[in-house]
Amino acid sequence: MAGESSQGIALFYEDPEEADTWIKVPGELDVSDLDSEAREYVAALPDEGSVSLEINQLHGNATQNFMMDAKIARTILNWRIRQKVDPDQGITFAAFISEFSFAAGTDAVKKISSSLRVTEKATRYDLTPAP
Repeated sequence: MAGESSQGIALFYEDPEEADTWIKVPGELDVSDLDSEAREYVAALPDEGSVSLEINQLHGNATQNFMMDAKIARTILNWRIRQKVDPDQGITFAAFISEFSFAAGTDAVKKISSSLRVTEKATRYDLTPAP
């Protein structure tokens, strides 16, 4: 049985601040079918990806213990990335810890590799005081 082509279908969400205002969701979906002369794509949901971290292992460190417990529990937490050059601006996102692994070697500092899998849209923040 042949399926119905979904070509031309798009995903929208309603603006939470303005009723009856619909915004198209970006990304891409392969909508090619047997009549296509080349691959065809339409907008779809974006994938915010992951954030990778490498940190020095410190035995008994409360933050590292918290992160290991959160990984085991698969807890989704809110995170913020702040840059030293402009600490009032950055990115916030929700994520769970998908990796928390250890590495050691001869004449090396013990390391933790960690990945945070972003679970929803990342947003920019700006804490700069108004003039």
